Amino acid sequence: MRFKMKMLNNLRVFLIFGIFIVGFVFIISSQGLTESERSEDVIKLNKIRIGYPIDNFNWFTVFVAKELGFFQREGLDVELKKVPANGMVAAFSGGDIDYATHLLLGTKLALKGHSFRVIAVTFYGIFVLVVSNDIDSVSKLKNKKIAVTTRLSRGYLHTLFLKEKYGLKDIKISFMNNELGMVAMLKSGQVDGIITSFDTASVLKKEGYRVLIKLWEEWKIPQSGIITETDKVKNKPDEVKKVVRAVLNAISYIKNEAHKKEIIKIISQFTLINDKETLGEIYDVLIKSESLDGDGYPEPEDFINIIKQAKMKQMADFKEIKSIQIDQNDILKVAGSWQFVFPQKADD
Repeated sequence: MRFKMKMLNNLRVFLIFGIFIVGFVFIISSQGLTESERSEDVIKLNKIRIGYPIDNFNWFTVFVAKELGFFQREGLDVELKKVPANGMVAAFSGGDIDYATHLLLGTKLALKGHSFRVIAVTFYGIFVLVVSNDIDSVSKLKNKKIAVTTRLSRGYLHTLFLKEKYGLKDIKISFMNNELGMVAMLKSGQVDGIITSFDTASVLKKEGYRVLIKLWEEWKIPQSGIITETDKVKNKPDEVKKVVRAVLNAISYIKNEAHKKEIIKIISQFTLINDKETLGEIYDVLIKSESLDGDGYPEPEDFINIIKQAKMKQMADFKEIKSIQIDQNDILKVAGSWQFVFPQKADD
């Protein structure tokens, strides 16, 4: 009897020890999995790639949607890829990207009959004219040099707008295809001012440069959005809706001031700016400038201005944009897809 009891006790110890070993091995093996591998056990994510053309604040909303998991909640595993504007079409054709944030390019392509559509407008931009400190009024811009990135940029259109509004016909425009290059031109004295995003301007202010004009106060025009190929809209409508919904949810999150501290941290990560005062200023401008389009669907006048800009041939004189005529066919070419992405706006 004692022998049997001893055997039972030994068996219990063996079983407990065995369960402990199995549990320990399971814990160790699960720790070897990456976070994405563990999450994919719960939900299989659909891999997509979104292209952006240049390092500036225009695609911040997409960055936030990725960083805070809004894409993942929609079942999307998103990779963000930097693709120059002149390489976007090839990137789409080669399968390197599925979506892009270059609103003007998507509009131009759609108008020309290419198989692209604008499926959402997400950001109006926080662009400014930054100048050397001795230029303290618009009148002193006469005969000055202003740098922008490219002729396809909003900066270029803003410069044409300023020339027209303030009678600055003698302003000379220089081109540099990236923000850092423009900043270098300003600091070296090659140009007297640059059209840049407010985050870059905030740093330059600390160095003694002047924000002369806040362009969102002068003229409101959408800066970025989501574009994709027509086949994607036809063949994967649910995926398209998920992409738009993720970005719009991210915008709502940004606009909620209860998340201010978290968004400021992401702004720091995105811009590599660490100064708290500067980060707070960028956040305040982002919210107060009304640059975030919460429903993805621009006002009719704003949308018309996008199409007009895309139809400009020479882009040498802002007067040209006033004379351009658009019709219903132009609108359908660019945004016919919105009827299913934004069904509540279909009859507007």
